[in-house]
Amino acid sequence: YIAKQFASENFVVHNLSMLPNSIPCIEEFNSDFCLMFGQVKNHLKLQSSTINLFNISNSFKGEQLTIYKCDLDDNQMPHILNLIQQNNALQKLDLRNNNLSFKSLKHIESEVRKQKRKIVLQLEGNIGW
Repeated sequence: YIAKQFASENFVVHNLSMLPNSIPCIEEFNSDFCLMFGQVKNHLKLQSSTINLFNISNSFKGEQLTIYKCDLDDNQMPHILNLIQQNNALQKLDLRNNNLSFKSLKHIESEVRKQKRKIVLQLEGNIGW
């Protein structure tokens, strides 16, 4: 309901934290959540949830994204790279405490270094690191 309200009212959201289990599972993830995440201008924090990074990477245009203790694994790594490449406003990406392998983390780090803008990348605490 809240996501639908945000989407219909075109709110400008500066910071939004989604705490454990407040995001619907991937099968229920809908366009209202994508619109809501797209309205976050500064910091979007997703914590301890199963997330659909494909939808988030295509909609989030804010400055900081924290994905903390989510079910983020190597299968979603292409969506992380897409987010880094497509979101020109991105200044900080925090991917701590997820299930990304060392190889994926190095690939993400390499992509951040290729960008012509400064992006702070936090990776410590990952299982594969």
